[in-house]
Amino acid sequence: MSDQAATIPSLSGKNVLITGGASGIGREVARAYALQGSQVHLIDNQDPSLLSEPIPTDWTYSQVDVMESERLIRSIIEIGEQSKSLESVVISAGVVPAWGSIAEMDPQKWDEVFAINVGAAMLTIKSVIPFLSNRASITVIASMNSWRGDKNLPSYVASKHAVLGLVRSAALELGPSGVRVNAVGPGPVATPALVERIRRRTSEKNVDRTLESLGAQTALRKLVTAGEVAQAVIFLGSDFSSGITGQLLNVDGGMN
Repeated sequence: MSDQAATIPSLSGKNVLITGGASGIGREVARAYALQGSQVHLIDNQDPSLLSEPIPTDWTYSQVDVMESERLIRSIIEIGEQSKSLESVVISAGVVPAWGSIAEMDPQKWDEVFAINVGAAMLTIKSVIPFLSNRASITVIASMNSWRGDKNLPSYVASKHAVLGLVRSAALELGPSGVRVNAVGPGPVATPALVERIRRRTSEKNVDRTLESLGAQTALRKLVTAGEVAQAVIFLGSDFSSGITGQLLNVDGGMN
């Protein structure tokens, strides 16, 4: 997202809570909100001293694994009480498991994927409710796999379908109080995490070829960037989307 992006008045000076915001799409979303003049509060399980990009000193950072429910709740309460009011919440924490078929599925691994991708998202929404301002927004990073299948990732696909159900249900519950709840559905994004997964599945020399092949499957003939996903999140968090709730906004370049 360009540093010269136009400022959206409804986001300036507002508090945004982002889970999974230390790297990848979550970090780009955090940066986009900061450029809009928002106060950024991050929750992530990564050690901030080991990050390739340091956390800005004017952001708050809580090192919490979203699988640790009590710590997650406590961290959200602390951020809510400190900020007094949350105008935007972005749920980006998630996990993509190793490839595998249903026939090979380890039930424990299945439960872990759901605990992170769905359970922690539900708990985050539940915990922020007391601190949401009127006209606040919640945006969940879902996936193109919220609407399509993948024979190699059954647990991930099922969890992202469940996330969309959670979003639509929360939108109905929180709508009367003026809170909007939406999701974005990115296609493949060449984050370090995706590149590493491709490297594990193929030889290193085939990474670029695999990324090119994925891009060729889109109408735009390119992979979307983390910055483009962040722009969609900013839109959903702003007053420009004041009439939109319970929706999945696909940001996939027109994936076939």
